[in-house]
Amino acid sequence: MAGLRPEEVRRMTVPEFAAFMQGFAAFHGADETPEAPSADAWQQALQRDALGRDAA
Repeated sequence: MAGLRPEEVRRMTVPEFAAFMQGFAAFHGADETPEAPSADAWQQALQRDALGRDAA
């Protein structure tokens, strides 16, 4: 799990595990909020999807 061996997880306290998982999530971008697409970009994506094409 997240790069830990089972015995490492078993030795952790709950607060240690929670801190580890928060750090793991932050490192992998969980704290980043993507910018919303413009209305035009959104409409184009919907049209591509309706036509069955991959994103440009």
